[in-house]
Amino acid sequence: MSEKIRQQEEDYLKSTYHQLQKTQKTLSEWLNETKQSGQTMMSKITEDIKLNVDGISDKLDSFSQIEMKNREIDQYNIKIRNGEVTLDKVNRLLENPYFGKIKVDFLDEEEPESFYIGMHGFSDANNDNLIYDWRSPIAELFYNNEIGPSSYNVRGNTIETSIEERRQFVIEKDKLITYFDTMVSIQDDVLLDALAKDDTKKMRDITVTIQKEQNVIIRDTSTPYMLVNGVAGSGKTSAIMQRIAYLLYNMQDEITSEDVLILSPNKAFIQYVSDVLPSLGEKNPRNMTLLQFAQSYMRRHIESEEHYFKRISKESMSKETEYLRDGQFIHYIKDNVYREFDSSKLFDDITLRDKTIISKEHIKQLFDETPNNSPHVDRVQGVKQRLLSSWNQRLIQQSRTKKIHDQVTSLTEEQQEKYFGHLIQDDSEKSLTRYAEQLLRKKYKKVTQQINRYRWLNQEILFNELFKGFSGVTYQRQMAPITLDEAIAILTITHYYVERLTMPNMRFVLVDEVQDYTPAQLQFLLLLFPKSDFTMVGDENQAIFNTNTPFKAIEALFTSDGKELTTYQLLTSYRSTGAITKAFNELSLSKNATIVPIRPQGEEPVLIQYNELSDINQVVTDILTELNGEKLTIIVKTEDEKALLEHWFDELLDVQVTSINLAKGLEFDNVLLWGASSEHYNDVRDQKILYTAFSRAMNRLYIAYNKNISPLLSYLL
Repeated sequence: MSEKIRQQEEDYLKSTYHQLQKTQKTLSEWLNETKQSGQTMMSKITEDIKLNVDGISDKLDSFSQIEMKNREIDQYNIKIRNGEVTLDKVNRLLENPYFGKIKVDFLDEEEPESFYIGMHGFSDANNDNLIYDWRSPIAELFYNNEIGPSSYNVRGNTIETSIEERRQFVIEKDKLITYFDTMVSIQDDVLLDALAKDDTKKMRDITVTIQKEQNVIIRDTSTPYMLVNGVAGSGKTSAIMQRIAYLLYNMQDEITSEDVLILSPNKAFIQYVSDVLPSLGEKNPRNMTLLQFAQSYMRRHIESEEHYFKRISKESMSKETEYLRDGQFIHYIKDNVYREFDSSKLFDDITLRDKTIISKEHIKQLFDETPNNSPHVDRVQGVKQRLLSSWNQRLIQQSRTKKIHDQVTSLTEEQQEKYFGHLIQDDSEKSLTRYAEQLLRKKYKKVTQQINRYRWLNQEILFNELFKGFSGVTYQRQMAPITLDEAIAILTITHYYVERLTMPNMRFVLVDEVQDYTPAQLQFLLLLFPKSDFTMVGDENQAIFNTNTPFKAIEALFTSDGKELTTYQLLTSYRSTGAITKAFNELSLSKNATIVPIRPQGEEPVLIQYNELSDINQVVTDILTELNGEKLTIIVKTEDEKALLEHWFDELLDVQVTSINLAKGLEFDNVLLWGASSEHYNDVRDQKILYTAFSRAMNRLYIAYNKNISPLLSYLL
């Protein structure tokens, strides 16, 4: 390591850090002064704006003045917000100004230029770029991990270059700890140092350690659909979070975080990734599970997350559920929108206090009068509008009658306050008519609600007839809460037969653990977001639920409309030690692709035989003694096993117990897999569960079994 080079780098760091401190001081002072002057300005605006009611011209002048002052306030708020965002970025850079540098020859007979890469871009007072944002086009050259000929893209144009130097830094504030000139091999010291900083509570951003194969995924905007099949610990979820940050930065004139939807596997995972984008200076987009997404459009309650995972963790499912999960059922619903249903059963009376207000016969008549060559949803909407119109006219007509006027005038003061919010001051006929209409609308509010909520339409008939038309069998609905499978079908039917669902106009939809989605669920998302770009990530080896869809089927589904889909394979694992990675690699179903470990070999997995369930306390105590203060997480196969284990478990032992369905997608320092016996694990699905459980461990893996170990793990003996 040349002293001259180190001195040059330290000088650049010192100079850049000084500029950052100057900017921080200037911005902080400006914000304080602007906020103080803003308070004065607000007080003055409040005094200035006094609505003059003497004449119409005075009123117009006052309204014009208010509008002008509102624009001033908006401009002021924008200035403050922009200043705060910039200061926030500067504060982050003061913690770690940059992490990389490239020296680029643009092949134009000019001297090569140096570019320092950091979490955010930064320019000095002369607008000289001292740090380039990792998402900027030029930064692509740093992540290409190449010395020599290379290229990067700017607005669709390829710029040919030659990389003369690629340097990585370990920096803490204004101190240069060390640097490496490297092409980044698997012994990358910066990468290993970052991986060693275990933090299992929240996912960290991987800006400093983005690898070449991840960088391609992050920056690819060439195809509408992307499918990433990545082994456990390959950074696929991290890569899509960085991808969101990249898209928000490079398309900031076109999209905001409001245009992005993340579909996460469970609520715990949403919390797990919640800090990644804010740490990069970006607002978190909408992030929800498919259960939460479906519930937001359903009036009836859907099954809980716990119930859902318990249900999909079962080894078998009913034939009816198979039909519901079939993507062709969604197609069938969409393709039969002109279907005629038995209209004698399709409608219900609209009632109030057991009295029929609008009969089902009348509603059927209205429906029969709609054009039968129109889609069902249009016919239903036509009926709804006629019902609302006739009901509105009925209320207006009644409000003019003497009978209702007498009811209004006979109201007590308490009742007047209840219905109108004040006492009646004017009892003229016009005024009484207005009060009468108000009274009627409140009294018959439930009727209006029934019309708006389609209580007059028997949607059960729609579901049952469409299901039978597709499957040939009658659907037997359980009394339990609506399942997610049922909800997907119901929402699709609602969209095409009752009322089109109002979907946010998402530019990008990102789906994590995509292998756990059913074909029907994926087809449903495609129907709702036909103009969105989809990024989907998963691992076929972790398809442990009975909902899974093979990657080949996902590819076929998303290319059926002629759009292009790009598939990426990630085979390098950054999470676990070499020994643990080797252990779960043996369980991989893809025998033609070897998982490459990055971290050091570490300790071999430890096998522990126990006799009784009550042995758990001694086993855990021994492991905790060996770990000497490090954390331990116990993983079991099912929620029932978790409850049974906790019954015997000593609460004084500081360990976390979780089932595999909730552990999936997360990582833990040290893992004890409990119950890896032959009666528990013996088929292909069990092999995937073992792969998933093993790959949660970063440092140490313990495998406890009763009597005989699973034959799937015989390679460990």
